[in-house]
Amino acid sequence: MSEQNMQVMVRLAALKDIFRPSAPTDNLELFQGRFKQLEGVNSGIQEIGQHVVVFGERGVGKTSIAYIARGIFLSVPGELAITVRVQCAEGDSFDAVWKRFGNRLQEEAAESLSERDFAEVTETLRRAESILLFSENELSPDDVRRALKIVAARIKLLVIVDEFDRTASSTVSTFFADLIKTLSDDLVKMTLLFVGVAENVTDLIDGHESTIRNIRQVSMPRMSNEELERIVVNGYEQYRLRSADGLTCDIRAARSIARISQGFPYYTHLLAGAAGAEAIRRGLDRVTTQIVVEAMIAAVDGTSHAIKTSYLDAVEARADAQLENTLLACALAEIDYMGYFTSSSLNAPISHMSGEQKGPGHFARHLKRFALVNGANSILEEKRTGERKVKYRFRDPLMKPFVLIKGVQSGLYKIGQD
Repeated sequence: MSEQNMQVMVRLAALKDIFRPSAPTDNLELFQGRFKQLEGVNSGIQEIGQHVVVFGERGVGKTSIAYIARGIFLSVPGELAITVRVQCAEGDSFDAVWKRFGNRLQEEAAESLSERDFAEVTETLRRAESILLFSENELSPDDVRRALKIVAARIKLLVIVDEFDRTASSTVSTFFADLIKTLSDDLVKMTLLFVGVAENVTDLIDGHESTIRNIRQVSMPRMSNEELERIVVNGYEQYRLRSADGLTCDIRAARSIARISQGFPYYTHLLAGAAGAEAIRRGLDRVTTQIVVEAMIAAVDGTSHAIKTSYLDAVEARADAQLENTLLACALAEIDYMGYFTSSSLNAPISHMSGEQKGPGHFARHLKRFALVNGANSILEEKRTGERKVKYRFRDPLMKPFVLIKGVQSGLYKIGQD
């Protein structure tokens, strides 16, 4: 490998460490926006008897804020503290979640503590493990409370229960609600931080209202364009500091990335990284809007297989070449606060693309197709609001930016035209 190629590889590696669409942000220097939400999480962690639920759509940065809160929790001087992150799997039982916690307890403690401090609390951790891992019966909320109380009596403890919604069981939700209540009533000095997908806390904890007073609710909305722009600008500043490379990003390019991202930092990282990589490969010192557009091919390749497959299933039909246009119009349609749009909302974007007025009847069958193809995994979900009134939204919110990117690639949509 030539020295020039080696330098390119080094620069690309440095850029990938900044813009990471497939991994949460755990570096406070790279964390942008969300300070109101972060303050809410930290406030809940610091208050005895309070536990925290972070909820919102997929891809809005919930796990990143949990990692940042974890770093702050561990950085308080003069206090022994450990965090354990448990990632829920599909259909997990209450018992399975806490056995996974028990298996990770000493490993996580060893990473957070000095050798001396870890040695001092090892026996405490083993006592907690014995309750969680060697019970003859499935764990109850009281079993877990006893184990957590043993640990919390010696050391500050934060437990992050990530992807909590994947448990998808009213029984599991009931057990966790009971656990929250008993921990709070017993003044156990530790915090549970739940991260999950839901439209509100009631959905996430399955309506156990008795626990609401013990929960700090932190809603994670989509990010504003200004917040997403700061991710791009700050990311390139950090890249220059770390790599001594003069690569910059034009503010118009940063705004284009933010606009296409539709509030999702996942796409901001994906596009900013792809555009920067394209500039590095070409030997350029500035990312422009044109580079962003050209880099979208690489960004599409980096999108999840599920999203790409769902898109192709929706628009591929030999007898109808207009499906792609209609789906792009869905992405451009005016939406309500829950993300729904009506068929009449497609009139303006469809007419703009075609150059002539189109009525709802022109694309009604397309909407039906989008809501029916692949059934429960269809690209749109529909909701009836009256006898003959129907509204739609993207089943996976991350699909909408992908549709816009495909529109840019095909020439149907130009950045800044909406």
